Amino acid sequence: MRELPPDAWPKATRADWRAQVQTDLDGAEPESLRCELDDGVAIEALFEPPAGLGNASPRAARLSPPVACRIAAPVELGDGSPTDAIGARLMSGFDAVRLTGKLLGRRLADGETGWLRSLQAEQVVLTVGPCAGGLDALARIERDGLPHFVIADLAAAIDGLPPSIELAYTFSALAELARGCNQPHPPRAEAVLRRVCVPVTIGTDLLTELAKLRAARWLWQTMVAALTPNTPIPVRLWGHASSVTLPAVDPHTNLVRTALQAFTALAGGCAWFEPRPFDATVVDEAQRLALNQVRLLRHESSVEQVSDPAAGSYAIEALTRDIAERAWAKFQAVEAAGGMLATRHELGAILGVDAARAARAQRLRSGEEVVVGVNRFADPDAAVSAAVTPELETPLAEFAALRRRSAAAGPRRALLLPFGEPSARRTGAEFAAEFLRLAGLDPIDAPGFRDVAAMTAAVATQRPALAVLCGDATAHPELVREAMAAIRQTAPATLLYATGLAPAGSQHWGAIGFLHAGLDRLSTLAGILDRLDAHP
Repeated sequence: MRELPPDAWPKATRADWRAQVQTDLDGAEPESLRCELDDGVAIEALFEPPAGLGNASPRAARLSPPVACRIAAPVELGDGSPTDAIGARLMSGFDAVRLTGKLLGRRLADGETGWLRSLQAEQVVLTVGPCAGGLDALARIERDGLPHFVIADLAAAIDGLPPSIELAYTFSALAELARGCNQPHPPRAEAVLRRVCVPVTIGTDLLTELAKLRAARWLWQTMVAALTPNTPIPVRLWGHASSVTLPAVDPHTNLVRTALQAFTALAGGCAWFEPRPFDATVVDEAQRLALNQVRLLRHESSVEQVSDPAAGSYAIEALTRDIAERAWAKFQAVEAAGGMLATRHELGAILGVDAARAARAQRLRSGEEVVVGVNRFADPDAAVSAAVTPELETPLAEFAALRRRSAAAGPRRALLLPFGEPSARRTGAEFAAEFLRLAGLDPIDAPGFRDVAAMTAAVATQRPALAVLCGDATAHPELVREAMAAIRQTAPATLLYATGLAPAGSQHWGAIGFLHAGLDRLSTLAGILDRLDAHP
């Protein structure tokens, strides 16, 4: 077989790459595609090669050897023995369980630990709070010589936060546990750190989530070096699949999201991963699919056979460094203010939690941040799960509420009336159709109309609840005004909208609305449904 010549793939210079990117972008600079997360971490279109590739991020961010990830499930401790519940989870295919619940903390603090000795340490991890009660439980575990690992109960608090804010919050809590939560007789910091797992939520933004897991390893080693000098302690990452990235609308799309979460956990070096079902209402099937997604990745993708497979990527290395540095700076700000317990009422302000969540909510409402099937690319016939999950506290839940509201009201016809130049009417019709589908309204498309009379005749024939003139309203204000007046006279119960920005003077045309990309989609669609409800 003929060998390839050594110059078969000549090495490209940075100038070559920039020239190619500019060609692909029609002359625009790569920096024009730069986007920034709420914590200031930037995702570039073209990352600079880090100086000394292979050492671009701190050595502690790297994995060696590969980490074998266990699939875990939560089990809440009840009044009786947990053996049956734990056994059922393990028999269904999970490798480990996370034992949780208020009763767990009370029993540990009261010294009721005999029942734990029969539970294998590699199969059962205990959940404790980052507070005095959690520290009492840790002290009891240490005094009784139990081998079990523990995890700080932070998933609900950190889920959905930008990566550097999440990590700063997490390590502030871990630092409080290691210091003793202001208790007079706390366990030794080394004893706490040797058995605690680092909780990290995992969403679907593959690049930043991988970088966040790598940054967590660097932060752990940096914190350990400060709290227990000259005593290296290995990090154990516990990956929680994020719930806020799994919407109730069109839940089957969550199968792709949960697969991305599982891949990130395995490639990012999690020691445990706690997957979520794609739909909490389909209990058995959803649990089986969640398990099999992780099993498939473990046994068929080879991702666990490589140590830190994300290392060496310009994007991953740069993001790892950026997230780690920003998280450490935020962590130090909390420490300088007295630590998590001393600043618990101001913690959100110090870290910027509220501002970050408000910014993401606005992006979701405007469609700038795309959630497929929810605020973009919606199918009006897709199911909306009735599950009560934490996502109901997010803007995604409000889109689900619109869909449920439309389904409860029954079918309502929305007629699209394209006009003007071919490109403008096609663009307007596509935008209006997608916009209305977000609220579960299924629009009826019609061919382009040459005059007002044809539009009026179509409305008179169809009698829709809603009609949208699809084109450039700003370029043809007189046509839109005349069509609105004629349709209102022919079908007074039909709600009238047009695509594009509102032309000058349109405030005097009567009760019409204009649909364009700059709108808050959620409030606009809620207003449309309000008007439809008022004119059944």
